Amino acid sequence: MKKLLLFITVLAFFCTKANAQDLKLSYNSSIIYPGAKIGYEVPIFSKDIEKVKRSGKKKSFTRERLLSVNAAIYHHENYHDNLYVTAGISFRKTKPGGFFCEFSPELGVSRTFINGTTYAFDEKNAMKIEKSNGYFYPLLSVGGGFGYDFSKTKDLPFATFTKLNMIALYPYNSGFYFRPTFELGISYKIK
Repeated sequence: MKKLLLFITVLAFFCTKANAQDLKLSYNSSIIYPGAKIGYEVPIFSKDIEKVKRSGKKKSFTRERLLSVNAAIYHHENYHDNLYVTAGISFRKTKPGGFFCEFSPELGVSRTFINGTTYAFDEKNAMKIEKSNGYFYPLLSVGGGFGYDFSKTKDLPFATFTKLNMIALYPYNSGFYFRPTFELGISYKIK
């Protein structure tokens, strides 16, 4: 767990030192439970590709790899609040018209905060109230989405996107805990 937190911290440091980066802000819900997400993206690879089909028609797009660091939270009423931090890589394909699709695996750590009063027994078997009760979990997130980059056609420094992710927490009780999340957001290009 400590090594994972160190990796995320180092990656976040390098992401903020890069020249070209995107700041992302999105509504992040888990099923029907509201939340928010903020993150940085830093390009590490970009290549313009042009292919010629058998018909002679040209097809062009840009293939990118981006490092990302994200922090997200959602509120599951009467259960818990889940705060998680992830780092990963995004594989993005952008068409000249601005439309893009992407796939992004991420690793991170999750901290839940149980809503409501919780009780525990101390070493003398006396019941006491626990404050800030919750748990840490390693987290894996895999997601895919699409969007529109306005900088490709309108010379505006932002993009809009939507994304569906599946997060997995382990160990959760005696196994894995899977939870889908949905994002709808905007990405601003910082120069």
